[in-house]
Amino acid sequence: PLKDVLNLRDTYGVQVAIATGGTIARRIVVQARPKLIVAVACERDLSSGIQDTHPLPVFGVIMAIAGLFGLGSSTLASRKLGEGQPAHEIHRVTSFALYSALGAGVIAAAIGFILADPITGIMGASGGSYEPTRIYVHLMFLGAPLAIGMFTLEQLVRSEGYAKQSMYGIIVGTVVTCIFDVLFIAVMGMGIAGAGWAMLLANGASMLYYLLFLMPRPRHHQARGRGRCRRAHSEPQPDLRRPAAEQPRRLLR
Repeated sequence: PLKDVLNLRDTYGVQVAIATGGTIARRIVVQARPKLIVAVACERDLSSGIQDTHPLPVFGVIMAIAGLFGLGSSTLASRKLGEGQPAHEIHRVTSFALYSALGAGVIAAAIGFILADPITGIMGASGGSYEPTRIYVHLMFLGAPLAIGMFTLEQLVRSEGYAKQSMYGIIVGTVVTCIFDVLFIAVMGMGIAGAGWAMLLANGASMLYYLLFLMPRPRHHQARGRGRCRRAHSEPQPDLRRPAAEQPRRLLR
């Protein structure tokens, strides 16, 4: 609640600002000139924020990798869908994007674990804040494959015209975060580690939702679903409805 945030401000003497959007948030950052920014933002605001706040250190590496595969593959898949290309061409794009994103996430996790201590120092942590920050950095890189894979799948689902299902996946992650933040932090007293594990579980839950959505359904359900899609969206090629279906099914085996 806002009251608790204001109490923290008064207790610890920290500066608090409320922004209603990314543009206002970047303006506040430019005015306040903090020593460090840990950003959670959409791709557009994150990219603009990095440019606006240079040379302040902004920790957006994982989201940058996610955007590379998610935005690039979704744009290409949308173009191929619009051109009416065969389903196997869409399969190639989505499969390559998903597996490449997961591979890049594993590499990022390995590098992050090796460089966790230097990265924590670069972020400006010191004294009593060093150890909690180091723990969170470890967990953040541990969950890099899930975060990158989730963002890539979310963009692929959106590129196929399923904006509502894309939003549902984000809601799933938000709900899981809220539940496990309370469980890990308030109930189990895990502190910053609890926040990190809740973030991992939230990304995993969202990624699982997108994979289940992209998996093929039984034939009779699929036929009824395609009929509804034709009436609602006038899709010219209903067989392209789930271009990533084949590969995610093999991924879960």
